[in-house]
Amino acid sequence: MKPLQYFSGLFLAMIFSLTIQAESSVNIHDILKDDHLDSEHQHHEKEEHDILEKRISILEKGETYACNIQQKNFQCREYSIINEERSKLIDLAARCESMNGGSFSKGHCPKKDRLSQCQKIVLNNHDVNTLIYTNNYYTGKNSPWSMPLVQRICGDLDGQLVKN
Repeated sequence: MKPLQYFSGLFLAMIFSLTIQAESSVNIHDILKDDHLDSEHQHHEKEEHDILEKRISILEKGETYACNIQQKNFQCREYSIINEERSKLIDLAARCESMNGGSFSKGHCPKKDRLSQCQKIVLNNHDVNTLIYTNNYYTGKNSPWSMPLVQRICGDLDGQLVKN
């Protein structure tokens, strides 16, 4: 191998490695994909927060749909869908009904036996038009849910816990 080829290959490998490191340092909750920039981080966090709050206020005007998987998983997920995004319903219904015992319908999740809710969960942090949903967790004879477990999971999802 010629020295120039060797150093060219080494240089490309180094650039690839730096690219991978730079991509992995971007926060998964970085909607604008700009947290890695050298500008004011707090300003960008506020921008992202404002984008999510605007999205939530838009979705609050939509109709509520529920994916109920209480029978097997003691959970039910609520989505608010605005008219302009009704095309998302087909995929949501298909995913829900593909789960064992899953049923998709218009309306809210049941309140009976509900332990808590994890609200304002962002489905895709890289899409400003993403779905934002609520997980409902239920008690029951074989329910795996306890408040400490739901608190941990809701925290992992960056949601807001609401105890019932």
